[in-house]
Amino acid sequence: MRGLVRLVQEPIFDREAGAGQEKAPTAGGYYDGLTFVTTRPHFEIVTGARPTGDPVEFELEIDAAALGLDRRLIESAAQGMDIAQRELAPAYKARLRSGEIEPRLADWMERLHTRHDAAFLVGVSRVEINQALGYRYKNGLASRPALRGALLLRPLSPRKAGARLSILLADQPDLDGKAVVVGQVVAGLDTAQAISTAPLADPGLVQQRHQPVAPVTIERIRLDCRPID
Repeated sequence: MRGLVRLVQEPIFDREAGAGQEKAPTAGGYYDGLTFVTTRPHFEIVTGARPTGDPVEFELEIDAAALGLDRRLIESAAQGMDIAQRELAPAYKARLRSGEIEPRLADWMERLHTRHDAAFLVGVSRVEINQALGYRYKNGLASRPALRGALLLRPLSPRKAGARLSILLADQPDLDGKAVVVGQVVAGLDTAQAISTAPLADPGLVQQRHQPVAPVTIERIRLDCRPID
């Protein structure tokens, strides 16, 4: 994730400079001065994104085998139906609008509508499910699971991640193979816990749910490149 390193280290440019004015770099990197705009108690906290003009996106670089996704099998028709309703059907409807449907996803949805059960998914692996949803994987990457304390980039699509950072306060196995874990909290997780439980704004008055009344600001982010155990 060289792009993420540059985002943290290099000055960024503010698109909100006045008309005719040259865009000036900020004093710090992309995340300096951002706030946590989404806080879910004891679950996760997520940063906002900076209005830089062009969206900041990264290619998803994940090794499914390193996460053991090929060994996570659907064990029952009930589990298969749950995945079909929560993941496969919404993805299929979205792909219908774009005209880009994975052949396996189309086949599964046709069988689901014909049989009205998901027993045919029993024995299918999590990596096969994700590939049908459009995810692509690379071998030889040091991919890590989405466990408590992980720092990860929020996925935008099966191929892209955005610049918003999430600190997980609980294990989220549903994100394995879908989000890139870029770090691990080694100290101060109690601070993140406290941020997650701050009072939330009335959902009828804001654009998104889980928005804190007084978002906490990130003063500085600096890199510590020690390997994660």
